[in-house]
Amino acid sequence: MTQLNAALMKCNDAHGHATAAAEAEYPIGAHVWVRTKRFGYAASEYMAVITAVRVNIGHWGASVHVNVRNIKSGKVTTRYPSVLVDGLPEVRIA
Repeated sequence: MTQLNAALMKCNDAHGHATAAAEAEYPIGAHVWVRTKRFGYAASEYMAVITAVRVNIGHWGASVHVNVRNIKSGKVTTRYPSVLVDGLPEVRIA
């Protein structure tokens, strides 16, 4: 049982460090440009505000999810900073 507790503590520490790094890179309340593209259309960008940052750690690796609220429409969506849209990141700090 001690090995399991030690492993869980390491995972918890790693998750805490990853979350702190993600929130430092994408601070809640920051204005960002969100770039989207639908099949057959040109890419478009809109201004949004970060409402939440989540980090998921699994056996495949870690991923960052950024919830943003569109300033014009008020719609909240989840975006992924690691995704490239026409060569630029999907979420960029303004």
